[in-house]
Amino acid sequence: MTRVPSSSPDLLPAPPPFDKSTADIILVTFDNVAFRVHSQLLSLASGFFEDMLSLPQPALDSESNMGVGDAQPLYDDLPLITLSERSGTLETLLRFLYPVPDPTLVQVEELDAILEAALKYDMVEAVGRLRERLRGFVDKAPLEVYCIACDHGFEEEACAAAKEVRSRGSQHSHVPQLCRITIGCYYRLLQYCTTQSSEQWSFCHPPKIQPQTAQAASTGDPDLASNDASSSPRLSPIIFNYPMQEASVSLWSSDGTEFRVHADILSLASPALKRRLFDLTGVDESHAASQMAPSETPAPPRSMVLVLEEDAVTISHLLENLYPVEECPERTLEEVSRSLAAARKYGMQRVLRNLTTQLWSSNTRPLVIFLIAARLNLTNEVRKAVTLILRRDRSEVDEYCAEMEDGNGETYYRLLAHVRICHKSALSWINHPNRVKSIFDTFVGSGGSCYYCDQWRSNCLSRYMESLRATPVGNPPCCLYAATSMSTLSSALSFTGGYCTHPRDSVNLTKFSEEVARQLESSLPQWDIDEDVAHVIARLN
Repeated sequence: MTRVPSSSPDLLPAPPPFDKSTADIILVTFDNVAFRVHSQLLSLASGFFEDMLSLPQPALDSESNMGVGDAQPLYDDLPLITLSERSGTLETLLRFLYPVPDPTLVQVEELDAILEAALKYDMVEAVGRLRERLRGFVDKAPLEVYCIACDHGFEEEACAAAKEVRSRGSQHSHVPQLCRITIGCYYRLLQYCTTQSSEQWSFCHPPKIQPQTAQAASTGDPDLASNDASSSPRLSPIIFNYPMQEASVSLWSSDGTEFRVHADILSLASPALKRRLFDLTGVDESHAASQMAPSETPAPPRSMVLVLEEDAVTISHLLENLYPVEECPERTLEEVSRSLAAARKYGMQRVLRNLTTQLWSSNTRPLVIFLIAARLNLTNEVRKAVTLILRRDRSEVDEYCAEMEDGNGETYYRLLAHVRICHKSALSWINHPNRVKSIFDTFVGSGGSCYYCDQWRSNCLSRYMESLRATPVGNPPCCLYAATSMSTLSSALSFTGGYCTHPRDSVNLTKFSEEVARQLESSLPQWDIDEDVAHVIARLN
């Protein structure tokens, strides 16, 4: 340990009253400002510092003032504690603790940082006063206050902010704090703003959903919701329990289940686990085997133990996709999601592809797949899910699912913004002069041979265009849904009374509708999760 000299140029003195010679401890901020404070006052105000300062302190050498063993450094013979906060945040927070006038907070972002620190250091009294200040920002920045309140579980403040957001109609605005709340919190705000209900809402916490109801919301299957909601959730069996010959690795799950597996197979499937095995032995088993002469007898495999953070069901699911297991049980969506996260963590690309296929074959709503894929940063799956969302009706993005409690509100904001941008782009494409009509003429015909046929064609096209434009601007989803919906085509086909029609006309209209949908879809902007949010907002306006 090195003693910090009192004249150290690295530390800057804090402003009064945090420069008193009577202080007995020094707090150093991220930007190297030294705050001289009184440990007794700090202990009274903060449960965190009370526990820290109550621990036995290391002995000091009376001559050198150096700590014995792993002691904290000294500065002007005072114990020095390094904090992660910046000096402005710490100074304002300490002014709430000291008998000095309370500081003035102008920006909600400033209050946010101070509140974060007060909660971190368990300063109960300061947190209460800062919550009062937070309520004072509801009129100035209601959406920011809502996000901060939900992030910390402050239901009262979240409710007050939600009422103000609804009265202003600012729920579709963007604020940086959206990335700190769950999609569920943001979703509940959006739903609240569509009602005029005076009932008490819960914003910070998800609703209690029975397992069957949650599965129905994820798959879109109403039959599941009608079953006995009191049934226990299905637990998948752990089937990977085969006695493996010459298995040299014991994988232990977080809940205490052992899996005997082969080091070579693990190393080939996962670079991350290969490194961990190498750390255990110092030998690349697969490389060592390849260097052996044909006549050499391989040494008996060394027994190795790896303890993983995943539970037994997840590890079993990974191994089922890694080994040639004949029959695998059907997995729940939650289990597939956990296994996807583990496969990505360990770099198991083949397993990741298998699990992605299982995800798409699970009869799951595109929105649910989008949320899972976005959380795991599966770019290709996100884009496929977005395309399917655009083909669905509005309920696809409006219906709650349990996966909304994962991920952040920024992701959901970007999805809704992308849907509105696509709707705007689709309307522009549809309203282009003669674009749809030229496709209609190609597949259905331009007419000219019969008055009645011409009238039928004209009315079919007119009704089709009306259906395409029927979706309100700014409300999801975009009119790609109308272009791919059978109801749009039916509205055109139903207009046949009193006119010359032939079965081939229905076939041609179907081909025409499919071509419109294909060209319209290819004209829409692509999803880009890395697009700057300022650019997204600019395209919305």
